Amino acid sequence: MYLSASAAQANMLRQDVLSNNLANVNTSGFKPDRVAFRARDVARVEDALPLPGGALLERLGGGVMPVAVRPDLSPEPVETTGNPADLAIDGAGFFMVRDTRAGSGPDATRLTRDGRFLVGPDGRMVMATTGLPILDESGSPIRVERGLPIEVSDDGTVRQRGQRVATLAFVQPAEAERLIKAGDGLFRLPDGASPAGPAPAGRILQGHVEKSGTDAIRAMIDVTSASRAVESNLRMIGTFAEVAQRAIGALGRAS
Repeated sequence: MYLSASAAQANMLRQDVLSNNLANVNTSGFKPDRVAFRARDVARVEDALPLPGGALLERLGGGVMPVAVRPDLSPEPVETTGNPADLAIDGAGFFMVRDTRAGSGPDATRLTRDGRFLVGPDGRMVMATTGLPILDESGSPIRVERGLPIEVSDDGTVRQRGQRVATLAFVQPAEAERLIKAGDGLFRLPDGASPAGPAPAGRILQGHVEKSGTDAIRAMIDVTSASRAVESNLRMIGTFAEVAQRAIGALGRAS
């Protein structure tokens, strides 16, 4: 029963993660989450219990448990939008954003692959989805002159009238695998980590956005598989409870 319970819990988590991935199948720059599991040790080992003679039972194992939920940061194909404010990263790298929302904390630098940008009323380049300002190499918001065409080169240099206005902060953290999702297509760095790292191997493409990393068909199949696994394990728990109840009713009856 406990083996089935651990499998049901694991697959419920897997179902939740996969459902969130599927819900973001059309979200530009979205990075799907992957769940890692491992086999649990048997109770005698995990709890250091002196239980001799359980070799046959231990062959069943100790069930499974989730280890971590991590985003898959693999670069995805880009698509053309024709909007000069849209930017895509072809390859590795991240844009830097300042999270100015309440509760973001003193160090509110965020990273994103969502390049759907626009120019706000005050001339700042901001994320189209959140309105958060895009940062330049010095960590300051980028300001441009509204109404004038914007040109962005593949290294992130922003120009108007042929003159350099700013350079996008285009970074690759040394330990990108430790990035933590902060919602709205943003990632935050672990405490004490720096966005500085090796030079990004990617390049910036103007008039494009990166596609979502979720494969709709695979995600639907995986969600269905996880749902069926949950149902199967819950049925197993129900069957065990029914058999135990019958055993108690039959074996425990006074003759």
